[in-house]
Amino acid sequence: MRITFLLVFALPVLGACKLPPEPTLDNPYDLGGDYFVFPPKDVRIYSQYYSVVTITWSQGSSKSSSGFIVERSVNEQPFERVDSLDIQSVFFVDNTVKTQYSYRYRVRSIFGNGSVGTPSEVLGIVYRIRGTTSYPVLTGLSGNITALGFNWTSELISAADDNGVVRTWSIYIGTVTGGTSLSVGAPITSLRYAPNNDTFVMGVQDSSLRFSSGQRIATPSVPTQLDWGFGGMIACGFQDGKIRIYDSNTKQLTRTIDAHAGAVSSLRFSPDGLSFASSASDGLLKLWNAASFTLMQSAPSAPTSTLAFTADSRQVAVVDTAAGSATWYDVEDLTPTKTLSTGIEALRWLGIGSDNFTTVAVGENPSWKVWEHLGDREFLLPSATLPALTLAAISPSSRFVLLGGANGYVQPWLFDNGWKAVN
Repeated sequence: MRITFLLVFALPVLGACKLPPEPTLDNPYDLGGDYFVFPPKDVRIYSQYYSVVTITWSQGSSKSSSGFIVERSVNEQPFERVDSLDIQSVFFVDNTVKTQYSYRYRVRSIFGNGSVGTPSEVLGIVYRIRGTTSYPVLTGLSGNITALGFNWTSELISAADDNGVVRTWSIYIGTVTGGTSLSVGAPITSLRYAPNNDTFVMGVQDSSLRFSSGQRIATPSVPTQLDWGFGGMIACGFQDGKIRIYDSNTKQLTRTIDAHAGAVSSLRFSPDGLSFASSASDGLLKLWNAASFTLMQSAPSAPTSTLAFTADSRQVAVVDTAAGSATWYDVEDLTPTKTLSTGIEALRWLGIGSDNFTTVAVGENPSWKVWEHLGDREFLLPSATLPALTLAAISPSSRFVLLGGANGYVQPWLFDNGWKAVN
């Protein structure tokens, strides 16, 4: 009988990775991509950052056992029992400690009478190390980066600057190729890809919307922020405080909303597509119904350049640039639920990955930070000299982070190195 004990949590991608019935030490299984399975006799995990671990072991003769315990040895120290909470915390290296750790695990059966069996043999392990790998700085833009975006498959990246140029590349694990440019003749304020194809739309300071196809729509005011919802709906926030809804298929204005008393600074659809949030220089956060376009909730907030929904659409984060913090609000009544003090000077942008696990913030000194579980734990980033950053983008797959700054600085990072195994 084979039992699988999952440490931390099971991600959806792991469900597609089925362990072979009986791998051998001399014949490890390569399941393709970043999936590997093998049965080490002595499980050791070396991680400068942290891991998510699945251990598979044989129950052997302990078929009547009523439970299991896991024991861990750190850096060759004696084995000690750990529960799931301890197992979770072990993978996070303190920011002041950058040496590698060696973790060894073993499993014991617990019988009905309370006795504990001998350690079972560990048959195999699949684990995930999340680290960062930088790509070369991309070239072709010279102005300050004002907008970044990924397409829906996370295979295309686009960056736009205040010189009115947008450049697009193809990105893969380990390489970035191509680099095509489109000039619109005026500073670009925002850019968003369609949720289901490779088309993008931009807001331009000459009071227009521009599509990647080259089409131009004249607008009554300067578009400051926009987002692309489902059904071809594009919601645009404007300098005059209004939100205007456009049909991406007909390229027609379908609705105008008197939204704010000041310029709209951020606008985002919820991941479920049922609502969208807006903020503005009037210091109000507003939540709108995406079907009726009626106001659902309104609450005071810091004027902000960034809004970010959690993946479950239940909370929206608002950046307070001056305070260097982000506050999460419950969408039911826009009451604040938590505040994250980032420690970043001149905080410019914050985003939440579609995995609802990755939170990225950029600004100055330090230029960027990453947290897990919506700011609960800070991720240890490798040391790198980066310029002051103005914004970033997280890919829909949550595997890539694209950073942007002054003087055409654009650099992708592979933020998740996938599932690995070592002996």
